[in-house]
Amino acid sequence: MLKRNIWPKTRQRWEISETYGLSDAVKYIRNTNEYVSINLIKELHWLVFKSSKSFAGEFRKPDQEVVVVNGFGNVVHKGAPSSMVIKFLGELVTWYNKNKSTYSPVVLVAVVHNQLKISIHLQTVMAELADFF
Repeated sequence: MLKRNIWPKTRQRWEISETYGLSDAVKYIRNTNEYVSINLIKELHWLVFKSSKSFAGEFRKPDQEVVVVNGFGNVVHKGAPSSMVIKFLGELVTWYNKNKSTYSPVVLVAVVHNQLKISIHLQTVMAELADFF
């Protein structure tokens, strides 16, 4: 898709624009000497989502919370409280900078990606899921 610049008809516009955005973010990473920081994370977020999300590169407003509900209206995922996002990102950046010489890049990427997904985007509501088991 990227090589031929062809937009597949079987994909939604946001999926395609985020693929191009991800390509832009990878190019940015390869060409920057910037250290891992909250500002870098925001810049990468903007690059990936600039054409698909109005909030690309921005923190949630204090009264904005993110939840994902299933077809029955049950909350299945909940984002970190907006009041905690900067704190969590700061802790992640601190951890990365402390450990970047200790672990391989593959381990660092895996941990950072995992923590972004779990700590920031999706804090699974374990109590509700536990009801199913």
